Amino acid sequence: MLYKTLIISSATLVTFVIGIIALYSATIFIIFSFSVAQAYAATENITEYSSINSQEIIVTIEDRFNNQNWFTRSHPQPASFTVTKEGESYGTTTTGIGFTQVNIPNKFGVRVEKFTIQDHYHYIVNGDVVYTPEALSQRLTELQEV
Repeated sequence: MLYKTLIISSATLVTFVIGIIALYSATIFIIFSFSVAQAYAATENITEYSSINSQEIIVTIEDRFNNQNWFTRSHPQPASFTVTKEGESYGTTTTGIGFTQVNIPNKFGVRVEKFTIQDHYHYIVNGDVVYTPEALSQRLTELQEV
């Protein structure tokens, strides 16, 4: 899996704490030493934290695929996958990330599949890639009119 590692200085830590308190103003945080990283880890996808010394904390955040970063990140190759008799695919990439490509039944008689990897998804309509549900609806309407 891909990870980003941040080194947070004590000055950044104070800003970090203020940001968390502002962001979650309805919640009262009592923060001691590692509590900042622990409180944030409970709400985000931080996977590790540790202390370098009393002034710095290392925080590791999992870098997941999503619909915003799909076009700016490199994509790992499939390591293995299985295709069912219905034409659906399930597999794992060379970096250990699972993915699926499943059929989406519809009344138009058009082959529609949904590809999913982590938090990202897109549709494949008759071989064309469509990235939003709105674009999928528009593409199905266009195909119906033909």
